[in-house]
Amino acid sequence: MESGLCEWREQLISAIEKNDIRIRELQSQRAVTYQKLKHVDALLGIATTTGEMRGGERMRRSSVLLDACERILRESSEPMHVKVLIQRLLDDDIPLPGGGTVGNLVTRLWRSPRFTRVAPGTYIPC
Repeated sequence: MESGLCEWREQLISAIEKNDIRIRELQSQRAVTYQKLKHVDALLGIATTTGEMRGGERMRRSSVLLDACERILRESSEPMHVKVLIQRLLDDDIPLPGGGTVGNLVTRLWRSPRFTRVAPGTYIPC
């Protein structure tokens, strides 16, 4: 049974590596397409592409969200589960990403170097 699990594990690692390659390829294609869009916008006399505006707004909102999460977690004397954190964010009128689902907030906390996961769905500030 253990050898079967080890084989499955290797298959999963291989799939992740293949997905990482595909992600890099798509990011590269996106960058090329985005550059073309910027050139077309320049020819049309459009100062800022829609993607730039949305991207900048997203960055600002993400920063506000992560700042609020860090503040709330620092105010707490113990680690906090994301469900409690979401409620605190809502109480503070902080806009939540992706309809306010737990998964969207967990993704942002997990990707940020500002937070440490201490248990499933439970975080502290670094």
